[in-house]
Amino acid sequence: MLTLRVSGEKDQLQAFMKHFSAQPYYKILLDEKLGTVSVEEEMTTQFEFKSSLLKPRIRKSLTVTLSTTTGKEINIDLLDGQVIQVDDDVTCIYGKNYDIFA
Repeated sequence: MLTLRVSGEKDQLQAFMKHFSAQPYYKILLDEKLGTVSVEEEMTTQFEFKSSLLKPRIRKSLTVTLSTTTGKEINIDLLDGQVIQVDDDVTCIYGKNYDIFA
């Protein structure tokens, strides 16, 4: 948990806290204090990161291998790949592919 302390003019302070609380990365723990500003025009609030911003998340890699009728193999690397068996004859494979040379 982190603590944020800001000070400034009352209108700017309220606008900043409203903007800060709307960010998807943070969870404000003291929402009831967002609307109140002290006489000193200073505010302290506590918040948590909703997800880790400092450590990249582990992403899964999936390699799809296609075989041609002539025996050649084509490999397609997918990031965050998923395989879904739709029915006995149909399989859906999807993910993100990028070409660093494109």
